[in-house]
Amino acid sequence: MTETQRPTLYIVAARDESAYTGDIAGALYTADGELLWSHVSSTTGWLRRDLTTGFTDRKYALEQRYPDGYDVVWNGPSDPVPWEPDRGPVETPHRRHLLTDAEVQAAPLRSVLRVADGSIVARFDERYGVVFGDDRPFPWTVCRAPAIVLWLDEDPTTPPAAPSQPTDTRST
Repeated sequence: MTETQRPTLYIVAARDESAYTGDIAGALYTADGELLWSHVSSTTGWLRRDLTTGFTDRKYALEQRYPDGYDVVWNGPSDPVPWEPDRGPVETPHRRHLLTDAEVQAAPLRSVLRVADGSIVARFDERYGVVFGDDRPFPWTVCRAPAIVLWLDEDPTTPPAAPSQPTDTRST
């Protein structure tokens, strides 16, 4: 390593395909192969942050070990979330993070979110939503943050669906 080069850290990551959650697991390694720590996140952007600057103890440990800074090399799947170091995911009109339950509850009609439990949900009226793969409505109030907005209906000329009165067909 020359005097102008900074140390390189490596993130090795893979999606958890077996659990169908879409989560991504990764580990941060030094150039000589020492494992520093590992983590599971919902996106590659959050994983990069969580492995480097997202937790105070990790950020402090890296600052102490590498006072002149370090570079990070990503070895894993790509993700459509744009990323900026130390800022986290860059918000875009079609990929927004909702960090509070109040933001999730205020999601517009016909929006599609990935909520905290990993479910992909669509809001179809003021009170109800549906989970993809299940046609039974559920009360929207059960959705929790953090959530990622996957799709927004941006055509204001299309009228929203009429409010529904769902019936629960599940046996108790």
